[in-house]
Amino acid sequence: MFALANVPYIDRRFAFEDWPKLKGSHPFIFGQSPVLEVDGKVLAESNTINRFVANRYGFTGNSEWERAQVDSLADLHHTYFNRVRPFYGVACKYWEGDQQALLHSNFLPERDHFFGILTKFIEDNETKSGFLVGDSVMYADLLLLSHVLIFRNWVPELTDGWPRIAEHTDKLKSMPKMAEYLANRPHSIQ
Repeated sequence: MFALANVPYIDRRFAFEDWPKLKGSHPFIFGQSPVLEVDGKVLAESNTINRFVANRYGFTGNSEWERAQVDSLADLHHTYFNRVRPFYGVACKYWEGDQQALLHSNFLPERDHFFGILTKFIEDNETKSGFLVGDSVMYADLLLLSHVLIFRNWVPELTDGWPRIAEHTDKLKSMPKMAEYLANRPHSIQ
């Protein structure tokens, strides 16, 4: 969102193996990552950070109803991500498990449910913009893009059979500021 809003920021990343040393230190106030530091103040929790940045820089919607829809889709994404966590944890090698079995028993059924809902939002969006809500990119769109880019690492055919999701991904990736960000950001699978 910072890149799309032309807001300067510092993207600090660390190696997974360094996390145990960092976990209890500042700025990791809840003992978890990510955090956002603004003017010396620290904010934790991904969903809270996303909403804060989206509200501050205009990625929440143009009306009260659009803002509610965007928040609803962000909450849906959070619920979905929790449901696919068994697959994600094994794919990231956070814990042991049969990735192929989890792909079929966990991830693909949940993906189909999630993508089905999002496809309906794209198709029913009265602006016909190709976005989930309204006529411009919202943070719910960015959550979907991030999800697709991450999970294609393990499921290259992720959007096969989901043309609206594939079109949505291509639309966002082709936005000049997004394309520049994606080309220059540090590599991170998570």
